[in-house]
Amino acid sequence: MVEEIRLKWCEDLEELLQCPVCYERPVGTIYQCIRGHHICNFCRTQMDDCPLCKSSFSLTRSFLAEALSSKLDDIKLSLINPMDAINKKPTVKQFCDVATGTEPIPLDVKKPELPKAGKGIFPCRVGFCLAELPHGRMIPHVRYFHEDKLYELSSPDGETYTQDWQINYLKKSDFDIALRIKEMGLFFLNIVFDDYGDLCGCLQIVNSSSIGKQFEYKLEVEGRRRNSSFTGSVPSCRSSSKKIYDDCLHVNSTDMLRMISDDGLFSCKLSITRDCQPDAKCLYWYKST
Repeated sequence: MVEEIRLKWCEDLEELLQCPVCYERPVGTIYQCIRGHHICNFCRTQMDDCPLCKSSFSLTRSFLAEALSSKLDDIKLSLINPMDAINKKPTVKQFCDVATGTEPIPLDVKKPELPKAGKGIFPCRVGFCLAELPHGRMIPHVRYFHEDKLYELSSPDGETYTQDWQINYLKKSDFDIALRIKEMGLFFLNIVFDDYGDLCGCLQIVNSSSIGKQFEYKLEVEGRRRNSSFTGSVPSCRSSSKKIYDDCLHVNSTDMLRMISDDGLFSCKLSITRDCQPDAKCLYWYKST
C-alpha cells in the first residue's frame, strides 16, 4: 500500500508540473499568468492568454515550479526507491567498513523501474467510453467508472505477467478489461466478436509508443486441443484503431466454433514480457531482500 502511494505521488507531481499545452515538464525560467498558472517558455511565446483561465501573462516567475522541476527526478527516485543512496547518510559502521577494508555482503535484488509516465492525453479503451485523460488520471478514472472491469495485480519479477480467463463465445459481443500491473503500468485488453462471430483481440498500453516497444505480448485462445495465438509489441492506446486492429489476433468463426466447449466457453491466455536488456534502456531500482 505504501509503495502504491509513493508511485501515485510521483505521477501527481509530474502531472502538476506539466505544461498545460504541450504536457512537457518546463525547465529553466518558468513564468505564470496573473492567476498563478505556469506554462513552459516555448508555449508562452505561442500564446497571448493563459490556456487554463484566459488571463493575461505577467513577468512574474514561478519560483516554486522552477525549484520543483529542477529537483523532481531526485524526489521521484527517493519516493520510488527509499534504499537509493540519495536517501542515505554515512553511518559509523560504513566508515568502519571502509577503514578496515571489509565489504558488506550485498543483500539487494535488482528489479526494473516502473516505466516513465507518458506525456499528453490518452483515451480510455473500456467499452464505448469517450474519456481522454492525462496518464496520472487514467487509473482513478477506471477505478471510479469501470470498477468491474479493472484488475489490479502484480508481476513477480517486474518483467513477466500471465493471466488466464474463460470467456463466453457470443456474436456481436466484447470482452474489455483494464489491467493495472503495478510494476509495468496500465493496459487495456480488448476482445471483440463481430456479427459473423470472428474474433479480434489486442492489448494496448496507457503510455507512449516508445514505452510500448519495451513490452511484448502473446494472446492465445484455445479449446478442444486447438489454439490460435498472436505475438507482437504492445501499441499505445492512442495509436489509430486501424493500426492496432490490423496487427493483432484474428480468428475466424469456423475456427472459433471448433474451440468452444459444450457450454460455449473457450480459454484465453495473456502473457506480457518486458525487455529489460541493456539496449532496451530500462532503469533498475534495488529492493532489499
